[in-house]
Amino acid sequence: MQDRYAGDVGDFSKFQLLRELHKNSGLRLGISWYRFPDEDHNRDGGKVDYADRHEYTSCEPDLTDALRKVLQGTRSVRALEGAGVLPPTTLYFSELIPRQGGPQRAEWFQRSLEALAPAEIVMADPDNGFLPMSVGLGSSRFGKYIVDDEVSGLLGVAGLVVVYHHFSRQGKHVEQAQRVGFHFERLHGKRPMMVRFRPYSPRLYVAFCRDTWAEELAMTTLNSLARRCPDFWQVM
Repeated sequence: MQDRYAGDVGDFSKFQLLRELHKNSGLRLGISWYRFPDEDHNRDGGKVDYADRHEYTSCEPDLTDALRKVLQGTRSVRALEGAGVLPPTTLYFSELIPRQGGPQRAEWFQRSLEALAPAEIVMADPDNGFLPMSVGLGSSRFGKYIVDDEVSGLLGVAGLVVVYHHFSRQGKHVEQAQRVGFHFERLHGKRPMMVRFRPYSPRLYVAFCRDTWAEELAMTTLNSLARRCPDFWQVM
């Protein structure tokens, strides 16, 4: 996540998913923004016309209205946190993430766990998703990703952890999702649940479940979103 992205269609998708999880459970939410310093080499974050399109305003009128106000002001994660789209008990960790790996990253992650410890459902929102083999600890792009050990660490805090992952241009989305699923099945002994948000540049949300209640909640929520908004959501 970068401040300059605040309010774009990606936020619509993550908030719709979190709101559905809360509606189905009443459990306390938390977001680790994995907030990366703003870049200026591209026009990412410009997918904002959704806020005036009927399919969005009719589906989630209060959410689109709140995000439209974020877009009209100074875009930032702080503005999102104050937009009132999630319950007031929601916890946030918005400290800038170190660009590289190493001790500073480990300390940053530990602080995130301490901040989010009371949450029962946590979403991690790394800029690009899961770390690829091509990016090393010393890369200035390392901070754009979540690593396997951090997924496990978050599961030590919350029974249900949802991670954002951005599809690459290499391979079909179904194939990329399968690779993610197989990878974590080998690590955790069970396959995570996954749902794709289809509009604009499609996004993948991966649900890791520590407990039986989390599995039931994730399955109910992902399927209900796909039934209610089939043009938006597809269970993978």
